[in-house]
Amino acid sequence: LPEPQPVNPAILPGLCVGWGDAKCTHTKREILRNRLFAVLLTKLSYNYQCRKENKKDTFVVQMNGKDCHFPDEFVEGLIKSGHKIEVCPRSAITTFGLAFCVRE
Repeated sequence: LPEPQPVNPAILPGLCVGWGDAKCTHTKREILRNRLFAVLLTKLSYNYQCRKENKKDTFVVQMNGKDCHFPDEFVEGLIKSGHKIEVCPRSAITTFGLAFCVRE
């Protein structure tokens, strides 16, 4: 991971953009795969709200010829196609790819 850079030393001393001393434990390919799955699962999750509001246009992932409208259908499709899946639902504050840290 790149070295953290100061945000504004005069106004916010010690606050930096970056991941601090965190070490990257994934390859670039794994990072991209994880981001892709996060996007797909998030978009599929929004379909629950669309269903509640009776919206007809929803996000769909096609998996082995079947339309997946919700995260559980997508995960089930992956399992049926031979993938080993571990799912850990969690909620986190969205950072849109930005990270802040305090320089020590």
